[in-house]
Amino acid sequence: MNTPLLNIQGLVTQFSTRRGPVTAVDGLDLQLHSGQTLGLVGESGCGKSVAALSIMRLLPKPAGRVAKGRILFEGRDLLEVSEADMRRVRGNEISMIFQEPMTSLNPVYTVGFQIYEALQKHRKLSRRQAGQEAVNMLQLVGIPEPAARINDYPHQMSGGMRQRVMIAMALSCRPKVMIADEPTTALDVTIQAQILDLISRLKQEIGMSVLLITHDLGVVAETCQQVLVMYAGRAVEKASAVDLFEKPAHPYTLGLFASIPKVEDEILHPISGVVPSLYDLPEGCAFQDRCAYRQAQCLKRPPWIEISPEHWVCCWRYDTHHA
Repeated sequence: MNTPLLNIQGLVTQFSTRRGPVTAVDGLDLQLHSGQTLGLVGESGCGKSVAALSIMRLLPKPAGRVAKGRILFEGRDLLEVSEADMRRVRGNEISMIFQEPMTSLNPVYTVGFQIYEALQKHRKLSRRQAGQEAVNMLQLVGIPEPAARINDYPHQMSGGMRQRVMIAMALSCRPKVMIADEPTTALDVTIQAQILDLISRLKQEIGMSVLLITHDLGVVAETCQQVLVMYAGRAVEKASAVDLFEKPAHPYTLGLFASIPKVEDEILHPISGVVPSLYDLPEGCAFQDRCAYRQAQCLKRPPWIEISPEHWVCCWRYDTHHA
């Protein structure tokens, strides 16, 4: 396959706390190719959003830092460019839809101003040109009467409309990569479907790549070509979406699928146990305390095993539980 547009190698992100450094992302490898949608999947707290903030260099300072690794975008390591150069990348070449639009939009500025501010900054448009382009973007994302709604403040819009505004902001500069962090969280199912259809349609129109962060496997099935599953800050399985849904390999991935409510089954099947604290991760495999296939071998960190050219799993006991 061609060279990845975004290539993350051995990313380690840590936070300083009173109890010492905590590793939120531990050795993440990720490749996003041009025109591809990659799903980053896992429970809350597994490190998905921290990985996204690491890419954008938006970790809270001074507590958060990238301790190790490389983030290559078109061959450039984003961890080594100056802050001025990173500001030119952020929002222009790589954009991000944040998880909660109400806290991501500035409440004291109109939504129109917040869109055309980026257009003036990155595309060097005049105030009038930027205003017209902002109207066009609101129309593109399906907001009715965009010429009037451009003067609204965030609190005057519904949750679904605010999410559409976030998408309009993210797409206004025609980025090469869009990071969508739980773009449908807290939206009703009708609006969820509209937002996902919108992202897929605009992806085709603009030709961008999408890193979709979610815990919803239904969203992954509908939109992604590749999937990477995370647990406790580590990647545990990576595969094409077809392979992952047909042949899930890691016990954690199997547990995620088993826990999905089914119409024909009145009993829920949650994964037993709880996610371990990042302060006190077990030696070796982080999932071992919740795994039905645990052995003494699991006290050592498992290697990556190739199941097929597009399917890898990080598990000592893959052969046993897969059979």
